[in-house]
Amino acid sequence: MVDLSRRQLTRGMITGGVALGLPTSIASAAKPDGKFANPFDWNDPQDNLTAFVKVMGDLDGSPRFWSAQGTIYARRPDHMTIPLLKVEGLRYSKFDKTDAGYRMWTRDWALFRDLVTGDVIDEFDNPFTGQTNQVKHILTRAFSWEMTPDRGQQMPSYTGEGWLIGKPLKMPWVEEGDHVAVTLELLVKYGSGTVGSELEHFLMSGQELYDPKLTSVKTAKQAWVGNSPWLRWMGMGDIPGGTQWHSTGLKHSSIDTLRQPFRDAIDARWPGSLEAPETYRKPE
Repeated sequence: MVDLSRRQLTRGMITGGVALGLPTSIASAAKPDGKFANPFDWNDPQDNLTAFVKVMGDLDGSPRFWSAQGTIYARRPDHMTIPLLKVEGLRYSKFDKTDAGYRMWTRDWALFRDLVTGDVIDEFDNPFTGQTNQVKHILTRAFSWEMTPDRGQQMPSYTGEGWLIGKPLKMPWVEEGDHVAVTLELLVKYGSGTVGSELEHFLMSGQELYDPKLTSVKTAKQAWVGNSPWLRWMGMGDIPGGTQWHSTGLKHSSIDTLRQPFRDAIDARWPGSLEAPETYRKPE
């Protein structure tokens, strides 16, 4: 799959807002009742990018983390989709301001857990092959790419196709009352021909998103859905099908608010990785 990150802005009135790319209407967003009107035009790619960075990261360049807990399901042609494993993960997200837009940084951790007990597992009794697999938990490398209003996701070294690559950034925003939601649609076909999808649904208060004093939505939640081939360590060979991942979680300003048992499990496997997400290297 692919990965992502966010960036920059300062708190202030209209002078700071214009300098950092906020909509010019943002300084006068407050309505007579004291609530903030939506200053963003969802048909404007620049407004889409600014709002997205404020949701997934922080316009001032500070890093954010997204926790997730959920289930991995097995998908097979002509069979009922069934739960296979539990999973708990984390995404690092940061945006650096560039001349054209933002450079987005992401890195992912994921631990596989027993479907019944919820314990982190190192072996998996594969119900499809009858074999016992050695589980390989996930720590990706740090990925970065540029996000611009006019050409969306910029990944020059990527040889496949991507839904967000090379076209104006317009995202599916939903508004109802004070509820706002948006989906990051990472839909890909790799150069190898393998396809995958990652739909990261963000849910938040409109008042936090619209507030011109905030450079980051603080209390956002997420629901994450992904489709991919079988996990390599499962040794599924040419068995048709793949996996579907579902999880939910929260936005965190730092690792300090992560679940302690999860932090402990990460530290036991990759000590120091949470503190240095952009530079940490896994042991060979």
